[in-house]
Amino acid sequence: MATGSFQLSVADCTDVAQPSVCKYLRIVAKAIADLAPEFISFPAPEQEQGTMNEFFNIARMPGVIGGTDGCRVPIPNPGGQHPELYRRRKGWMSVNLMAACDASLKFTDLVVGWPGRARDSRVFTSSALCDRLGSGVHRGFLLGDSGSARRSYLLTPSLTQLGKGKEAQCIP
Repeated sequence: MATGSFQLSVADCTDVAQPSVCKYLRIVAKAIADLAPEFISFPAPEQEQGTMNEFFNIARMPGVIGGTDGCRVPIPNPGGQHPELYRRRKGWMSVNLMAACDASLKFTDLVVGWPGRARDSRVFTSSALCDRLGSGVHRGFLLGDSGSARRSYLLTPSLTQLGKGKEAQCIP
């Protein structure tokens, strides 16, 4: 769905007209969006210990309740009053998608639709997940990359400590 030729490719492969693909794509996308809250949910505080155990079993890192990162999804020029907000510094248009996942790589939180120029840290700090973590309801923390804003509940690698033969250090 992220490419401009997706609908034409599906239409060609299924011998269906592109307008029909568009119509049914809209129906399927809406159905997925309607079902998302049922299947994409961050662990409640009473479920945290199980999630922490799963991460600990994988990496021996205590207290982790998820990992988060952002990515840019290419889009055609959206038009409107401020289309340049969607242009990345590399020249292409995109929306920013931020996701959190559990130890099984299952999505537990999604934030979609920010303009591509928005930094991952801004998307995260403006999210409902950041608000919940910041309120102290959750005991654990997330793992993020160096593009994430450092918080007491979001560990990020300290790139200044890296050198040959050294490991990344997480700084709360």
